[in-house]
Amino acid sequence: MTIAQLRKALSEANKALKTALATEAEVAGMDAAALVEQRVVSEGKKADGNRFSPYSTKKAPAFYYFGRSVNQNGERAVRDKARRREGVSYREFREFNGRNVNVKNFQFTGRMWQGFGVKSVAEIRRGVYRVTLGGKTAYTETLIGYHNKRENADLAEPSPQELQMVKTALVSRVKSIIQQYV
Repeated sequence: MTIAQLRKALSEANKALKTALATEAEVAGMDAAALVEQRVVSEGKKADGNRFSPYSTKKAPAFYYFGRSVNQNGERAVRDKARRREGVSYREFREFNGRNVNVKNFQFTGRMWQGFGVKSVAEIRRGVYRVTLGGKTAYTETLIGYHNKRENADLAEPSPQELQMVKTALVSRVKSIIQQYV
C-alpha cells in the first residue's frame, strides 16, 4: 500500500467513523441499559454492588391493594385480609402475587423496565457523545425518580464493570469499522 492509498483509506475510515458515531453511541447506551436492568432485576444490586433496601413490611389497609394484583390468587388473598380488617405490607402483597421478595428488583408487572433505556444521545462536542439512560415514558420516568429518592441511588447508573463491558464492545465495533478501510 502506497502512502497515497493509505491516506485515502484513512480518510474513508474517518468518514465512516463520523457517520457511525451517533449510532454507536446509541448502541453502547442500549448495551448499558440492558446490563443495568439485568443486574437490578436478577441481583437486586446498586451500581456500587450494595443491595437495595428490602421490600417494606409496614402494613397498609388491605383495600389499598384492591385491583392491583396480577392474578386471582393475589386479589383473593388481599380481599381475605380486608375482610378480616388486617393490613398488608408490600412484601406480603408481592408474595400473594407470586413475586420475588428475596431481593428488591423493582419489577412487579415489568412495565417500568419496558420503558427503561436510552433517553437521549447528544453530541456535546465533535466526536464526543453523552448518552442518558432512564425512563423513556412518563410512567417509567416517574417511577424511577420515586425509587431513586427512596433508595438514595440512581437505578439507571451503570456499574464500573458494566461500563468496562460496554467500552470493550464499543472498541471492538470501532476497530471493525476501521479495518474495513485500512
